Amino acid sequence: MPTFNERVNAARLQISKQRAPFLDSPIPPPRNFLEGLIRGIPQITDSLGNVQEDEVQNVLSGTVEAAIPPGVLASALGGFKRIPQGQFGGPAFHGSPHRFDKFDINKIGTGEGAQVYGHGLYFAESPGVAKSYKSAGLGNLANKFDVDGEVVEATGATIERLKAASRGNLDRYIADSETFSRSYLERAAKATSPSERNELLGLAQQFADDVQQARALKGKKVSPFKGAFYEVDIPDEKIAQMLDWDKPLSEQPESVRSTLADLLNKHGIVEDGGELVDVYGRRYGDNGQGLYNAISQFDAGDAYTGVGRGSNDEAASAALREAGIPGIKYLDQASRGQGKGTRNLVLFSDEDIKILKINDKPVSFNEKVKNARK
Repeated sequence: MPTFNERVNAARLQISKQRAPFLDSPIPPPRNFLEGLIRGIPQITDSLGNVQEDEVQNVLSGTVEAAIPPGVLASALGGFKRIPQGQFGGPAFHGSPHRFDKFDINKIGTGEGAQVYGHGLYFAESPGVAKSYKSAGLGNLANKFDVDGEVVEATGATIERLKAASRGNLDRYIADSETFSRSYLERAAKATSPSERNELLGLAQQFADDVQQARALKGKKVSPFKGAFYEVDIPDEKIAQMLDWDKPLSEQPESVRSTLADLLNKHGIVEDGGELVDVYGRRYGDNGQGLYNAISQFDAGDAYTGVGRGSNDEAASAALREAGIPGIKYLDQASRGQGKGTRNLVLFSDEDIKILKINDKPVSFNEKVKNARK
């Protein structure tokens, strides 16, 4: 299959043969070609693999190096295909005491969320809900710093050293520590007793060590750590296919209803009098929550001995994911009393999550390419 650059060159040749009126020369420079391509030659746009127009603009802006392999570029852009406007959902939001560049389903449980609504990655429609988790579990933030993307919990002199680095005062801090170290050395030389001399030499050494550790911070990005706030994009089609925690099974999306009979049969669940009943005779509500809990209970116990062992939400999420249900949606705390409003989302996979911003700073295209290489 031709590479993206080969397709561009082929289209350029076709355009130059036509001597399109919007071009200044028969063989235009790439920028003019691609701009003209977007404006006036839709049939040749298709020859590039139906790339999205804003994706071509990313190429125009010079953010993509020619050396980037086509597969990496496709991953960073979400694939070379035309995506209907509004297909991607969001934005959704996620707050975390951890800083990372990509969501990882294997990291579930390392944050502060209690996983009350199923095993998965949690996101909120409301920014305020997500922000409440930014510093959850961090305790006193005054002694926590972000050093080149790593969270450092400091004590003693390290706090002042990192504060100086975060404020751009590291050189002055080093100079002051050197001054104190020399001062204690001079005083030690004039000490009249061994105990006094040893005490002063110890202080001189402490400041000398401080100088070395401060110099090690040179060139590093240091800032007070305040948790991380992520703005992400989740495909609308995935949200539409999610199990609704609160709605009756009869009102679930087609993705749930079409596989419901198979799910019930596979997990030994029957419907009886408006309730779900599992193999142990336990009853659950005839809604999304009831279905999830019944599957979780089944996967935690032994269906043949009738011995239940709590719940297994991880297995329940895996069962729903395999059935084509990508996650759960439920009303957040502020909306549950009203029965409507903003929702939270629980995703069973990390594959459909695109980070748009971290702490309100847009993720650059080059960073997306870097993450796609991983």
